[in-house]
Amino acid sequence: MAKQNPSAPLSRAEIEEILGYEVAHSDETGERFYLNLRPVPKRDFERAERELEEYRKQRSIPDDKFLPEFGTAQAITHGQDSILFKSTNQHALYGFAVDFRYDFDFNLPLQLTRSHAHRAMSVAKLKNNPRSFNTEAMFFKLPRMLRDIIYTFAIPKGRWTIPDNNFFNQTSFAGGLGDPSGFYFPLSRKLAVLGVNRQMRQEALPLAYRRTTFLLDDIDEVIQLAISIGKIGRDNIRSLEFSWESRSDSSTQPFEDGICSRLPNLHALRCVQLLKQCKKLNTLVIYFNSWVVDRPLDEFMANQAIRDLCSVKVMDKIYLQILDDVIEFETVKWLKENMVSFCLTKE
Repeated sequence: MAKQNPSAPLSRAEIEEILGYEVAHSDETGERFYLNLRPVPKRDFERAERELEEYRKQRSIPDDKFLPEFGTAQAITHGQDSILFKSTNQHALYGFAVDFRYDFDFNLPLQLTRSHAHRAMSVAKLKNNPRSFNTEAMFFKLPRMLRDIIYTFAIPKGRWTIPDNNFFNQTSFAGGLGDPSGFYFPLSRKLAVLGVNRQMRQEALPLAYRRTTFLLDDIDEVIQLAISIGKIGRDNIRSLEFSWESRSDSSTQPFEDGICSRLPNLHALRCVQLLKQCKKLNTLVIYFNSWVVDRPLDEFMANQAIRDLCSVKVMDKIYLQILDDVIEFETVKWLKENMVSFCLTKE
């Protein structure tokens, strides 16, 4: 019997044999997304290929003790915000659906692996079993105003990036789904004050967000970060920089001469929705590639996400910068005028 060529494409049946289960047809009428925010394919064969890719990355199968049983759902809540986990397939690798129930209009239906769901539920368990701490310590007998001054000296200004997006998705983003408050988000190991005890973290964490500049690659990372840092982070973040482009969009849009032909569309509105929740945003820097803004003004103005971007309130400075050209595009001029005008006139 001839040996199979290891480089030859696998059939769906061969993929399912490796996975150990049949990749069932999805009955979902709407769209769902993986943790990297790329759409879950509608075609069964494409989903099978994606599940095989993830299967080969798996090192172990996590314990099911934290996970909702098949056909059931579990909500993780913080105030009026909740994130709903539902077990949709007891055999499939991507067997968990996640839906957001925030106190503002936001919809991002996700599809998670068992490992992702386990990570989220593990973080949720920390919230339900907080460690005790010594409230009689001398530090907490100091007036709160004095403690805040001490925190200011203990928390220097810093810069934060996502050096490895895949690792961030598997750890911080997945974990953040289990913590809508953002209390357990691993902001920085260098900030020892955040790891002393629960009360000190509660008091110092908002300041840590305010003293950190977040430098992100694109729209996708803004969404992933804004969800991961939870309400505490969104309520306190003051400085943010990112590019108006999207990796998930690039994976689905047509290219002409190596250039994406349309404005970011897949998650742009979601990005703006989350930016509007950052109510203490003091400095916003958005970078544009020339191919994004080098288009007719009418087309640019007709884009819903661009129009909504004009109503994002920034308390101090807005910078819109072109990455690869010195030309002052008419579209950028229009956007600057509208964003700055909104911020100067709204209370």
